[in-house]
Parts: sequence; structure tokens; C-alpha cells
Amino acid sequence: MSTEAPIHDAPAPFSGAADAENADRPADFIIRSCDGFDFHVHKDILKFASDVFNDMFAFPADTSGSADSDPRRDGKPVLVVPESQSALHKLLCLAYPPDLHLLDSYTLVGEADLDRIVAVYQAADKYQFHRVLRLLRNMLDQPALIDAHPYRLFAIAKICGLGELARKAALSTLRSPIDPTAAFPEMRCLSWEEGHKLLRFHHLCGQRAAKYVEQKGWKFFSMAPAVGEAPSHYHVWAIRSHNHSHCCATSEPQWSQWFFNYTAHLASRLQTAPSHCTVETLELAPADRELAERCSTCSADPNRERDFENFKGMLAGKIKASHETLVDTYFDFSQTSK
Repeated sequence: MSTEAPIHDAPAPFSGAADAENADRPADFIIRSCDGFDFHVHKDILKFASDVFNDMFAFPADTSGSADSDPRRDGKPVLVVPESQSALHKLLCLAYPPDLHLLDSYTLVGEADLDRIVAVYQAADKYQFHRVLRLLRNMLDQPALIDAHPYRLFAIAKICGLGELARKAALSTLRSPIDPTAAFPEMRCLSWEEGHKLLRFHHLCGQRAAKYVEQKGWKFFSMAPAVGEAPSHYHVWAIRSHNHSHCCATSEPQWSQWFFNYTAHLASRLQTAPSHCTVETLELAPADRELAERCSTCSADPNRERDFENFKGMLAGKIKASHETLVDTYFDFSQTSK
């Protein structure tokens, strides 16, 4: 003989308990979660926040008390929904007016905050809580959050149909090597094809970026006069004479040895972390910096550090543009944009 699961009141402020906040506006409707929690809510707020509830409450409630009518508790109609207590609590906290400060306890900062975010987003979409959908999109579309959890944000974005977020997350995966141990709840909802495609995109970007550096695609702006400089000013690492003591590369006579070593190191790093950020953050190795300081020509150039940073910025821009072109041709985000 089966027994019904016990019913519990939802956590505050949807518990139905009398408090200062609800003293003059008691709840008049109950939403019951699939795991048996009753959320005591207000029809007027739901009508304003949700198109679905607005349409639902446009029809008079069945008060006949017949077996076919909706269940009631404490004189309030009860709507049983398939969403869990956790998802409903987050959804309603986002749906209620901001002046109630329910949002204060709901932020997306750490990875644990992302748990069940898909269920909340899907519920907001199902019941047409348009403001909640905008809030969730804004919460998810934070650079720090995307950079900290790019693979998980990619999966969340694909499941929820957020094309622009998926694009940003795909590009953010390039900031670090592929993590073969990455695991998160949304992974099981991402198809093998989509997951494999994301890893393949990372690999292709690594190949392209490393090849660009190895084949000296940067050569034209490495030797050219710096912006705003007289035509006679060239970057000091571009050797045009034999006056570079200690740092003239024998294998690459056109470039100072320390600069040649830097580009070789950079190409290797870009194979596994092909983001433009790798270019921006990779510094000269101590041995190569010492080599440059020992060269009378390189060490005497007052513009060396500035020109080197400008070179890195231009190279990073080229690599970033290449990745952004590839991501738009490799993925079809138009099918998932909302």
C-alpha cells in the first residue's frame, strides 16, 4: 500500500509563515514542487512577472470542491509542477520585486552557484518569466565567470539556447590547455558531437596560432617603423647590421637571439593555450632578458620595452581576430540564440 510523500513548506520567504513582510499581503496561491514543497505566493506578482500565470489566472478558479478540481490547502489553490524545490526557490526569488531584496542572496560567483541553473532557466522560459530570463542571461554573461568555467558555461549556453554566450565560452576555453578531467552536471546533457567539436576547435586554434608564429606571419609589423615614429626607427631586434654583440642568432641572422627564442617559446605555448591572452602575458625568459641586456645595441635602445609590448599587442590582435573568424565559421550559433 503506497503512501503519499509528506508535504513541507518551502523555505522563507515562501513558507507561508506570518512575518512583517507578509502581514498586510498574505499569500493567496500555492505552487507545489515535484519533491513536495509548498511555495506560498501571490497571484498579483505572478500575473505581472509571468505571461503563463497571467493567462492562467484570467480564468475563474474551480471552487466546486469536486474530485476533478485542483487541490487546495488552507483555502488556497495548489498547483503541482514538475520543477524541484531548489529550482522553484531560485526562480521565485528572481521573479519577485527587487525591493524585497530576495536577489541579495542569489548570485553567480562560484561554481556551486551554477548548480541547477539550467533547471531555473528552463522553468523561467517555460512559464515565460521574461524579466527572470534577462536577469539570468546577464548573470551568466560575466567575463570572470566565463573565464573561470568556460566548458561548463559552453554546455549551459548550448542547452539553454544562448548562442552569444556559447561563442564567448568557446573562445574562453583557449586561455588554458584542455582539461581532460573536467566534469560538471551539464556534461551529460551535451551531445558527444558538440563536446568533440569544442575540443577540435581548441586544437585547430592551437595549430593555427603556433603556425602563424613559427612561419613569422608577424614579420611585416615586427620590422616596420613603430606607429608615430620616424621611418628611420626600427625595432631593435630586427638586425640590419653586425653591431649586435652577444645576441645575433646564427640560425636566424635577421633577428636577435633573445627575440628568436621568445617567438619559439611562444609558438610552443600557443599549441596548448592558443588565446591572445597567452601572447599578452608571456614574458621574456630570464636567460633571454639577460641576453638582451648584454647586447650593447639592444640594451642601449630606450624604446625596446615599449616596442616589445606594442609588438605583443599587435600579435595578440592578429591571433584574436583569427580565432573570432574561425569560431563563427566552425560553429552555428544561430540555431541556439534567444
